[in-house]
Amino acid sequence: MKIVITGHTSGLGKALYDELSRDNDVVGMSRKNGYDLSKDLEQFVADDFDVYINNAYCEHAQTDLLYKLFTKNQYKDCTIINIGSVSAEGNKDVVNEYAIHKASLKKACSQLQLIDGDCKVVHMQLGRMNTPMTEHRKEYPRIETKYVTDTIKWIMQQPKDIIIKNLTLDIMHSRRKRTTL
Repeated sequence: MKIVITGHTSGLGKALYDELSRDNDVVGMSRKNGYDLSKDLEQFVADDFDVYINNAYCEHAQTDLLYKLFTKNQYKDCTIINIGSVSAEGNKDVVNEYAIHKASLKKACSQLQLIDGDCKVVHMQLGRMNTPMTEHRKEYPRIETKYVTDTIKWIMQQPKDIIIKNLTLDIMHSRRKRTTL
């Protein structure tokens, strides 16, 4: 199976690349090997994959890439897995551009899932991950990358007629005090 992963040199992308490379032909695309979503989106648009993991975050470029990938591969038997965030659901009283970008990715996935074609579009909405980027946030529970990689492997193993559209992985926690009446 041929898999493309954006943002494959750190965090979740690296964990996915390391795990999926064991049994698959995996192509990694990130700034460290000359690919930069902020500069040239077209170099990321491919049609020679079975699974494309749209992981690298770069403002609205992740959503723009999804549209271009889907347009090019709409009638091809393939899957585009988009890595979103539970922050897309949050309402904060501060400007949170990351949440807005992830909300637009979620909405784009929902829209493309309604369009006829053979290309499956999956939206994974993830909570805070246990990666070097979140090491300083020890007060919050974090999802292990192995759990996410195992879930993506599970998605890839599903029969062609099974469609997984939206999947949320988060750690259950409560920051609210419980009151007994």
